[in-house]
Order: sequence, then C-alpha cells, then structure tokens
Amino acid sequence: MNRTNQKRPKPPFLNAGLVLLKVTLILAFIAPQASSQDKCQIDESLRDLMNNKFDTITDTPGGGSKTAYISNLSFMDGVSKTQFLSEEGELIDEAVHNGMREAADTNKNIEVNAPGHTVPNNSGNGSLLIDVWFDPDLSNDEKFAKAVAELMDPHGVDILVTGMIIETGEAIQVSPMGVSKPDNTIQTRHLRYANRDELFTEVAGTLALTPKGREEIQKAVKEILEAS
Repeated sequence: MNRTNQKRPKPPFLNAGLVLLKVTLILAFIAPQASSQDKCQIDESLRDLMNNKFDTITDTPGGGSKTAYISNLSFMDGVSKTQFLSEEGELIDEAVHNGMREAADTNKNIEVNAPGHTVPNNSGNGSLLIDVWFDPDLSNDEKFAKAVAELMDPHGVDILVTGMIIETGEAIQVSPMGVSKPDNTIQTRHLRYANRDELFTEVAGTLALTPKGREEIQKAVKEILEAS
C-alpha cells in the first residue's frame, strides 16, 4: 500500500469539531485504564493505536464525493477475539443501526447501507476484520490500510461502523467505533456499565436493552458519524 504525506480534501461535512474530538476519542478496543485486570485481557500490541492518526492516504473513486457512505459490521469480543454473535449482540446491532439512521436524518450527506455501498454484515467479513485488528505482525498504519482496502474499498464505503465488547467480571464496556476513510482516523466512544442489569433487561419475558443502554449506544454512534 503506497503512502503519501499529502492528504486529500475531506468532504465538507466532516470538518467541524474534528480537532477537539480526535484528542478525546480513543480506539474502541483499548481497555479501561482503572483496572490492571482489564489491561491483561487485551492484546498489548493494540494499545499503541490510542489516539492514532494514520499516515496511509486512501483515495475515493472519482476524486471525492460530498456523500459519505456508511455501513456496519457486528461488534467484536475484545477478550475472546471473536465476533460478538448472540442475542445481546443483535440488540446492540439494532441500537447501532438506529444511531446511524439518526445521523442520516440530520445530515443529508450521509447514506446508510445504500445499494452498492454496503459491507455485508456476515461472519466472513467479521472474521476478516478481527484477523486484521489482532494481527501482531501488522503495524498500526497497515491495520488501518488493510481494513480499508479489503473491507471498505471493495464495497464503496467511506465509514465503517463497528465496535468492541469487553466483559470484565460483572462490568461491561461497549465501545462503538467508526473507521473513517476520508479522515484516516478511528473515532470511538466508550460506554461502561457496572453490571449486566445496567445494559440489559427483560420486557414481557423478552431480552432487551435498557432505555439507558439503548439511548447511549445510539447517541454514541450518531456522535461518531458526525465527527468522522
């Protein structure tokens, strides 16, 4: 993958507030700093990705577009390094979709899973992302570039929304993230819940997200897309 120090122009709607947000947002699969137990459960090679700005420049066919095409993949399990495929994962996916739609409703330049601009949310693509993210032989720039080249470019996607679930004892961390091709960054929010009951509940015998959990995930995804 060729690299250059010349950064191509960003779509107009991606400029506002980026400087402040880049400083405060960190990559989704970094464990909470307060617990040494958390740190032991996350691959140390990933810690250098914190607050990273990637050197790899990616090109949008046609010289750039005012439209940002957004797609998503289900979250990853940061401890087992597998896809978070479960009933709980489906509920988080639904909240992520709602956040993406909310962003599109307030920004006409965002298109969500548009025809010809969608990364199929299947086990093959999920495994590919996990293999790239946790590959100790790839540099940070190479991980970012490979995710773009193998997952986003083939499907005409500008921002890929995914995330990481980290369970430590009773505590759960939900970290949505957006891999942004136009800006060569990864924007992230970390949502921490002291126990399962803060994130999940039952409604008429059916598993559901708590109102707090659902609203926070939707808001985090919307903010990520507005900042990417």
